[in-house]
Amino acid sequence: IQLAALKKHQSQRVGELDRDALKLLLETAQTPLDSHTRLRLAKTFAYHARVAGDARNLDLALSLVRLTVESGGDGSRARRDAMDVLWDFSLATREPHILKMAFQHAEAIRDESPAYGRYYLAALYALSGDKREALKHLLALAVIDAERFEMFFEDGDTKAFFAGVNTPQFFKSVGPTKGVF
Repeated sequence: IQLAALKKHQSQRVGELDRDALKLLLETAQTPLDSHTRLRLAKTFAYHARVAGDARNLDLALSLVRLTVESGGDGSRARRDAMDVLWDFSLATREPHILKMAFQHAEAIRDESPAYGRYYLAALYALSGDKREALKHLLALAVIDAERFEMFFEDGDTKAFFAGVNTPQFFKSVGPTKGVF
C-alpha cells in the first residue's frame, strides 16, 4: 500500500499494487486475530481506502473495530479508533453518506472525548465546506486542549480548512454539502 501511495504521489503508474494489497488485507481479515491486530488491520483498510480512493471496505473496517469492543477491548479507545477510520474513508471519497456517518460519530464521542470530537468536527466541517462551523469547533478545541489545537495546524489532512485563507472567499462554501446533513 505504501509503495502504491508513493507511486501515486510521484505521478507514476500504480498498476495492480493497490489491488494486490487489498487481496492480502482481505486474506488477513479471514484469519483469527487478536484485538490489537484487528485495530491495526482496520486502520490499514482505511489507509488503503485513501490510496485507492474508494470506500468498498468501510463496513469491514468498522466491523473489525466493533469486534475489538465485543472481545473485551476498551470501548472509549475503540470509538476513537472508529473515528480515525471514518475520517480516512471520508478523506478518500468525500461521499455524503460517509461524511454523515463521520459527523454523527464525532458528535457521539464529543461527550467522552471532547478534544477528539471537536478536532474531527472542525476537520469534517472544513472538508464539507462549512468553514464557519469548522472555525467554531476549532476555537472550542483551543479552549479544551491547546496541544490538540496545535496539532490541527500541523496535520496535513486538515488542509481543507486553510483553502482560501486571506481571501474574501474563505467563508464561502466550496465543498460537497448536499446530502451531508
